Amino acid sequence: MPDNTGPSPLNDDIRRFSREEIEVILQNAIERQGGAAAGSSLSMNELIETARELDIDPEVIRAAARDHEARAAMQRSRQQYLDQRRKYFVYFSTYIVMSAALITINATLGGVKWSIFLTFTLGVALLFSWLRTTRRTLRLGAGRT
Repeated sequence: MPDNTGPSPLNDDIRRFSREEIEVILQNAIERQGGAAAGSSLSMNELIETARELDIDPEVIRAAARDHEARAAMQRSRQQYLDQRRKYFVYFSTYIVMSAALITINATLGGVKWSIFLTFTLGVALLFSWLRTTRRTLRLGAGRT
């Protein structure tokens, strides 16, 4: 049986923790403290009060919260852009397949080239989808990455 009576490295003032260890330890402590409410949230005032106990300037907390919100908003916008772009490529793929099928059917049957009109109509719808995706890209400044 191991001897647990000796000095613990956690009680030693010399022991230093890395930033990652601090985050893990604090997260663990918050979960233990909260019990079932570990997933609960804090208001800005509660967060500032907690920061004061750790000698962190409230303005630093407010600035960090603003930065966090800006990053979260940018991430949401980026995800919306990617979703819209993905939809566009589905539309584009569908357009290619449908156009090829219509042209093949029309060539097989002969007669009036009706497939051109349908392909053109589908192309106009695809153009509007592309413009909507491109406009969103320019408005968000998401660019291509």
